[in-house]
Amino acid sequence: MANPVKEYYKSIYHITDKLIKEGFAVSFNYPSQTYNSVSWSGNKNLTHVLKGQPYKDVYYECLNNMQYNIKLLDHALIQLFYKFDGSSIVSYRLAYLPHPEFENLQQNPDDYEDVHYGNTLFSEMSDKMIITTPMRFEYDADVKKYVEFDHPKSHLTLGNYKDCRIAINKPISPNKFILFILRSFYLDKFKKHFKNEDFDCKFITQESISINEKKQFHFSH
Repeated sequence: MANPVKEYYKSIYHITDKLIKEGFAVSFNYPSQTYNSVSWSGNKNLTHVLKGQPYKDVYYECLNNMQYNIKLLDHALIQLFYKFDGSSIVSYRLAYLPHPEFENLQQNPDDYEDVHYGNTLFSEMSDKMIITTPMRFEYDADVKKYVEFDHPKSHLTLGNYKDCRIAINKPISPNKFILFILRSFYLDKFKKHFKNEDFDCKFITQESISINEKKQFHFSH
């Protein structure tokens, strides 16, 4: 890939456009790029500032400062950040941050249509039984940070558990990440507006998982 920064920028830009056009996004920041990274416009890099904070505080800090690419119908936030060295991905952070108090759209899609297009307030959709599960897909090529099994180069973190890192066989493209989120948490609405092919991935990445890690539970794509 001649210029991955430009290609990933264009991919995230097109994804943002698709979600806006089909009514998935209620707020958004178009992507921005530097010579070696792609993020969202206005990124303040709050990752280290918010590290170790309660999830509710993290979510509202990101929400209030518009630290996201896309805010979805149920106010879940999507963050996509990629950093490159030449033609290679150095690191990324792809996050799905659901609202800590609202139920997910997929749990009650008909009511959410009324909320978005009708007069019901989002505050009335609070679900006291909700279990919020933020997700972060992360990658870091730095060998100094890599620890076999404990800190795989490409991994998924569920919830706010600092030691939860499920190995993934290779880096993930923005297309595959968004497809996974939409099909996992917004399936009914996804099927009304999209097909899997709408998020076909043209990016080819190399495996980053070790032979030993492959013998343990891991995700492959």
